[in-house]
Order: sequence, then structure tokens, then C-alpha cells
Amino acid sequence: MNLNKNNSKELIQINNQVLYTAMRMASTDSKVIKRKIQELDKWFIFSFCNY
Repeated sequence: MNLNKNNSKELIQINNQVLYTAMRMASTDSKVIKRKIQELDKWFIFSFCNY
């Protein structure tokens, strides 16, 4: 599948919104979920660096 730059930007924006929502939920939830979000963050950063 071939994505143009606009589609890529939209996908990144959607990803950021999902992460932001997850972070907001984690901030009002348990420490376990916060830890999972941090793990997700590391994975996202890692995958973007290797893109």
C-alpha cells in the first residue's frame, strides 16, 4: 500500500490522539496502566527511529 505524505501525517495525528487519550486515562487510573503506557511509548519511539 502506497501512502502519500498527507495520509502519513493524518495517521500520525490519529496515533497521537490515541496515545494522548490513553495517557489521560492512565493519569486517572492505576499505576499498572501507567507502566503499560510507558512501555508503549518506548515501543513507538523505537519503531519510529527504525522506520
